[in-house]
This record gives sequence, structure tokens and C-alpha cells, in this order.
Amino acid sequence: VAVLPDTHGVNMLVEQAIRDHADVVVGCCDHPGKVQAAAYLGERNISVICLTDLYVPDAIGHNLPLVGSPPFARTPEGIEVGDRPLSIAVYEPLVVMNASDEQYALWYYKTPARYFRSIEQFVDLNATYVTIHTFAGMDEVVAMADATGAQVIAVRVFSSNDYEQVKAFLDESPSHQAVLFHSASYPFGQKIFREYPGQTTFDDPNILVVS
Repeated sequence: VAVLPDTHGVNMLVEQAIRDHADVVVGCCDHPGKVQAAAYLGERNISVICLTDLYVPDAIGHNLPLVGSPPFARTPEGIEVGDRPLSIAVYEPLVVMNASDEQYALWYYKTPARYFRSIEQFVDLNATYVTIHTFAGMDEVVAMADATGAQVIAVRVFSSNDYEQVKAFLDESPSHQAVLFHSASYPFGQKIFREYPGQTTFDDPNILVVS
């Protein structure tokens, strides 16, 4: 397998990926143009892993070989990327993190809201959005989950505070689940993926709606 990694953007690797016959490109998708580049590669049967995934929700409904902020696991055959399916009933309460623009880089915490609002263009969900205003706002999301009885939260795990709050939520019940966004690039995101393989999933734009 030929892999081309990049820490800046998928758009910086399009020419090299095609020229070198890459199977997979690993890069950043924190700009609409980077997701457009991922789509261009996908149309040429080159898979894309976006470890940072702010704009991956733009790919929902386009059936691209693209994943955002996925977990990785070693297997006897090599490395497994993603593969953590989660089913959510449309009537099921769901708490989704959003963020204001009050602090620099806080906007990465908007990724969960971007994802589920994109889905709500096609499907009505029972989602409650919680807008945080500081990097220490995870407790507000967890508190809303407790108040609404939601067993699924959609969040970003970046810091030790994020990790501790989400860990406590997952420890409350084996039925509690966390959909993680913009987390796989960071130690605490990888840590919670690793420790809760049966209770965490990721930003998969290729959703399946069943009736």
C-alpha cells in the first residue's frame, strides 16, 4: 500500500498522490478546499483519512472513500482504520457539542454540530445542541446528556478536561456512547478511542439511513 501523509492539507498532495499511485492520503480537512481535494482523489479511487476533520461533514451524502478523525488499531493483517458502527434511532435523544468564536481555535469544537446539522438536512433527529464558550465547556455537554437522558453525545476530545468528562460519562453505563470529532490527532483523543473501543466512534460521512 502506498501512503502519502501531510500535516497541512489534502489539497497539497493531489498531484503527488496521482503521480505516485497512492492508495491512501492522510492529511488535514479543516478547509472546504481540502475536502474538495479529497473528493477529487476519491473519484480516482484514492482513499483519504482526514485526522483533522472540521469540514468532512461537507462530504455527507457523496459516498466518498473518506473518513474523519478515525481510530486506528493493529491487526494481524496490518492497521484497521475506523470500523466502529453506531446506530442511532431518529427519536433517540442526542446531545451535540457546538462552539462559539469567542476564543481562538475554539471553532474546532463546532465539528460535531456541523456533522449532525448536515444529517438533519435529510433526516429529523432528536438532537440538542450545546454551545460552549471556553475550552473547559465539556461539563455543559455532559450535564445536558444527564438532563435529557441521552445515551449518545457528539463531542471533541482535545484536552485532559475533555477526556475526564467524557470518560466519566462513558463509565456511567455501558450503553453510553461518544461520537468523536477532531480528536484523533491528539493524545487524549487517541486515549479514549483506545480505552473505550465499544463505546466510541468517529466522523464517518458515509451514513446509512434505514426505515
